[in-house]
Amino acid sequence: MNWIRSALDWLGWERVSETKQRHEEIMSKLSELAATLTGIDSKLTEASTEIVAEIQKLRDALGDADIPPEAEAALASIAAKANALADIVPNV
Repeated sequence: MNWIRSALDWLGWERVSETKQRHEEIMSKLSELAATLTGIDSKLTEASTEIVAEIQKLRDALGDADIPPEAEAALASIAAKANALADIVPNV
């Protein structure tokens, strides 16, 4: 039996075993990363939806009221940022 172990050592079995173990560790970390990214994606989608809805409520409440140009510019800027956030998460 020792000759088998010697042959495996000669063939680099220990390195193969280490490589396999490292591969399993990497795959485990990738799985954790995927779960984390899915959670972040979900939160971004929720935040984007809520922000866009709140901006629309504000626009609806303002109706066709005259607001100062600075306020209109600020509203447009916020809407653009919300849309940029919404574009991060593709609509599926």
